[in-house]
Amino acid sequence: MVKLSVLLLVYYFVGVTESTNITLDNLVWKIGSSVNVTVGPEDAVYCTVRDDRFQMVSEGPGPCRIVVDRVTIFHNGQWSVVYGVAGTGVYENSTFEVQVIGDWALPVLAWEGQELTISCPAGTAIRYCYIVAPNGTVFNMDPSTSSPHYEYAGSDFEAGDCGIKFNNFQRSDGGGWTCHVGLQDAVEADEYWTFCFVYVSDWVEKPRTWLLAAIPCLLLLFISFVLVIKKNRKWSYTRAATKDDQALSRII
Repeated sequence: MVKLSVLLLVYYFVGVTESTNITLDNLVWKIGSSVNVTVGPEDAVYCTVRDDRFQMVSEGPGPCRIVVDRVTIFHNGQWSVVYGVAGTGVYENSTFEVQVIGDWALPVLAWEGQELTISCPAGTAIRYCYIVAPNGTVFNMDPSTSSPHYEYAGSDFEAGDCGIKFNNFQRSDGGGWTCHVGLQDAVEADEYWTFCFVYVSDWVEKPRTWLLAAIPCLLLLFISFVLVIKKNRKWSYTRAATKDDQALSRII
């Protein structure tokens, strides 16, 4: 009943006869923050907002309001809105980009001059695969892709494999990478993607890196060893005291 009332309200005020496409201003959100914003015209009488995964974020009368309790990586991407303005006889189809910033990317450590594989297996058959470098370069990948510097990583599209293998990864290649796939039997979204941040280290720094990682482990082992020794000494003291008490009770 409520849904019907909303639809009647739209057609009563808007009187939709045609549609146009425009682009709204992009938004930048910080990971973990809360959002309460209005996009599009303030005099909109009805609005529908969908996120990058084509999931409904808001729908109803009034301006296009977006309320997010906690921003996550899944809010990153292209959003779309459909709204109507009273008396115009037009409904607008608009898009805008949401950029999520902050320490949310999956960290990857690579060695300069060595091989590195970036992949995002979908687990189901895919139609296409492409990977975007930090500088904006797009690598369109398929099982036949091969060059002196990189090649396709994985089995094939039927297996859902999307990846790229670099034969000589350089420090200048470090940064944020995105991996995108289009599913063959997509229901809700045409495209899925993931993000990782690649840190590049040279071979001189490699022993130092392993040493920094090993120090906490060695410290934990030392603390555990000390605790075990103290526990054993306490148990030995208790056992000796118990024997002495028993001997004393027998004498008395």
